[in-house]
Amino acid sequence: MKLLTSIWLIAGWFSFYQTPVLESRSVIENTVSIKMPVEWKPMPDYQIKIKYPGSNPPKYVFSDKSGTISIAFNLTESKASPQVLEQYFNVLKKSLEDAYPSAEWQSSEITTINNKKVGVFKLLTPVKDDTIFNYFVFTDVNGKLLITTFNCPERKVKDWGKVSEEMMGSLEVR
Repeated sequence: MKLLTSIWLIAGWFSFYQTPVLESRSVIENTVSIKMPVEWKPMPDYQIKIKYPGSNPPKYVFSDKSGTISIAFNLTESKASPQVLEQYFNVLKKSLEDAYPSAEWQSSEITTINNKKVGVFKLLTPVKDDTIFNYFVFTDVNGKLLITTFNCPERKVKDWGKVSEEMMGSLEVR
């Protein structure tokens, strides 16, 4: 009987969570493409202001229905090129360390995605009543700095960790 109950619970969990189907989408006036879940929609402006308070929220944000799992694109006015990416890497890392001194860093590196030099940060940051998994990929696009961020509650990383890797690994600058 215990075995049947265990099988039923496991089968129920698998039917509850399904790996999302990803599709490639163009963003930022067709300068960037990335895979994201088919069902994700652009986040409404009022929700962007709530999720990203401050004077410079990202312009392009896509999320699940709840808004708790999302990907954001911020094409800054900062001049950028592959030659200065390491400088941005150091400055952005220091900014994150200062803003989140208790963050748990999972990785920070400069690497290549689809033949494009990128900086990558993965970290867990504490917020009021939760911990958020943040996955940053930044690079140059047409001479400007693009910062792409995936985030979700830490409790969802088990479901979204591999999906976020596939999403961020598909980033392509045209």
